[in-house]
Amino acid sequence: MQEAYDYSPDSVIIMGHSLGSHVSGFAGKSLNGSVGVIIGLDPAGPLFLEALPGSRLNATDAQYVQAIHTNAKMFGVDYNLADDDFWVNDGSVQPGCDNVFELIMCSHNRSFILMAESINNDNFYGVECDSYSDYLDGECANNTELRMGSLIYNTSSTGVFYLNTSSTYPYALGDIYGDYDE
Repeated sequence: MQEAYDYSPDSVIIMGHSLGSHVSGFAGKSLNGSVGVIIGLDPAGPLFLEALPGSRLNATDAQYVQAIHTNAKMFGVDYNLADDDFWVNDGSVQPGCDNVFELIMCSHNRSFILMAESINNDNFYGVECDSYSDYLDGECANNTELRMGSLIYNTSSTGVFYLNTSSTYPYALGDIYGDYDE
């Protein structure tokens, strides 16, 4: 395929939701991590909670791996596995996913909805922080901010980032500290 279409693996972006996140990781592994970017959208948790890095999405599967966590401990993993892990609203129940019917898949599916919005709205800024409670308490206001999603990547970045969103579209809240540098 590389010869037929004259592409370089480092220009490829692979994106997968849930189990597709881990499948994306296997695709990257098969190319020895030469893929440019892999984005895991709420990587599946069931059957992967105890999985070793070689058996799931992992930071070494591409030159840069980003994970967007929206439903940890239910359908998504509850641990960091990428170069940059974004924990949206602490990665658990998402705002607006309140009734019984929505609880089943709403939070898990929110990851790809946020990713789609981020392509045209680059106002999802995560703040590097040790914990969600520190983030909420404002203890990370001077820490690194990084744009989540979109199609612009800081491939030299590594960290754990937290951000909150609105309960309805548009979900992005922007640069809450007003000091993001391109």
